[in-house]
Amino acid sequence: MTKPISGLQKDVLQLYRSFWRAIREKPTENHKNLKACIRNDFQKHKNMNKRDFETITFMLRSGKKKLEQFKSPSLKNITMT
Repeated sequence: MTKPISGLQKDVLQLYRSFWRAIREKPTENHKNLKACIRNDFQKHKNMNKRDFETITFMLRSGKKKLEQFKSPSLKNITMT
């Protein structure tokens, strides 16, 4: 049986799904690159201590701000750095 997920874990998953939904609004030819960038951002922090609540909360706030920028109609594509 799997462990129930915490509220913060739910928030992270919700943010991840929101990015994937936002990608649908972008030009199709850029989807592959956009998905790779989002996946890379989340993978970088995959092994973060799940009890580091302050850092996770900070990253969630930063991620939500990034999502709002990402949703902007003027953003068509991003590059990985």
